[in-house]
Amino acid sequence: MAAAFLCAGPTVERGLRYAGGIPVGSHVVVQGGGPVGLYAVLRAKHAGAASVTMIGSGSNPLRLELAKRYGADEVLDIRASSIEERRERVLARTGGIGADMIFEGTGNPEAIPEGLALLRACGTYIWAGQYSDRGMIPLPTHLVTFNALRIIGSAQFSIDDRVRYFSFIEEVPAQWDNIRAAITDRYAITDANAAIARARSGASIKTLFVG
Repeated sequence: MAAAFLCAGPTVERGLRYAGGIPVGSHVVVQGGGPVGLYAVLRAKHAGAASVTMIGSGSNPLRLELAKRYGADEVLDIRASSIEERRERVLARTGGIGADMIFEGTGNPEAIPEGLALLRACGTYIWAGQYSDRGMIPLPTHLVTFNALRIIGSAQFSIDDRVRYFSFIEEVPAQWDNIRAAITDRYAITDANAAIARARSGASIKTLFVG
């Protein structure tokens, strides 16, 4: 069960350390329904966020279902909604102001411009999913200036972040079965190529190699 978010969890924890935590009563948006995004939903809800909105793809329905089980107040499927519609939903949920904090866990740089437009003035944007170079994209840089946005990258983590992850998992026993549900595939190490191919297809959420 602890292996479900063994990398994603400490990555989010490191971002939270940089950001100073999730303020109680804040409105949080999470982009991405993979391990980073799902852990961010779980973590934000239990930190006392007033609302958590997850934006992800329904290509794998379990991702959206787990977000709901982890406490997301609203789940928006990018395959069934437009950028404009998603912004309207976030603004409606935040009293027209925008999100206080956004976690990016998509790995897709095209998610970044959308996220910038969802933040309130002085909002915080944690980039935790951009682990590879997937090319350059235009950005509405004026939003960063005019809204005094804070952008935080979170990549490598320390043993302290992993300790924080384990400690948090121990604090939410009611969610342990739901956390285990994120482990969708188990492979022997000799089947590594098949495991990687399935993960690349998006069919799995978390894949484990087992003995």
